[in-house]
Amino acid sequence: MSGVKEEELEFISVGADDENDMVSAYVDPSQPDRADNIIGNWLFNQSKHPSAAFFHLFFKALALFVYMFGSWFTSSFIFIFVVCIILLAFDFWTVKNISGRLLVGLRWWSYVKEDGSTEWIFESLEDMAELSPLDSRIFWGALYVAPLAWILLLIVGLLRLKFEYLP
Repeated sequence: MSGVKEEELEFISVGADDENDMVSAYVDPSQPDRADNIIGNWLFNQSKHPSAAFFHLFFKALALFVYMFGSWFTSSFIFIFVVCIILLAFDFWTVKNISGRLLVGLRWWSYVKEDGSTEWIFESLEDMAELSPLDSRIFWGALYVAPLAWILLLIVGLLRLKFEYLP
C-alpha cells in the first residue's frame, strides 16, 4: 500500500438515508402529487407568522381584485365600491392590530386623557432580532405596493374618461 497507513485515511460514510434526503429535497413541479404551490409553501415555511402574512396580503389583493373584476359579477358600481371599502377596513384593522405587531413589531393606539386631549402612543419591538426578515419584507412591500396599485388604477380610470359613479 505505498506507505500510507490505514489509520491516517479519513472516510466519510454516506448512508441510504442521506441519499434519500437529497432526493426528497428536490421537488419536481411537473409531478402533480407534489406540493401544489412550491413558492407559496416555501414562503409560508420561511415565515414566523404565516397566517398574519397571508391576511396582510389577502385583504389588499381581494380589494384590488373586486375593484378590477367586480363588474363581471354585478353591474352595480355602488355594491363594488361598498365591498372594496369593507375589505380595506378589514385590511386596516389587520395591519394595525395583527400584522404590524407580529411581522415588524410595531403597535400604536390613541388614548384620550381626562382633560379631553388625545395622546398617541407608538411602540416598537426593542429586540429586532426576533423578527423574520422575510416577514418584514412582506409587510413593507405590501404596504408600499398596494397604494401604488390604487394610484395606477386611478390614472387608468382618469385616462379612460369612464366615470362609473355618474348616471
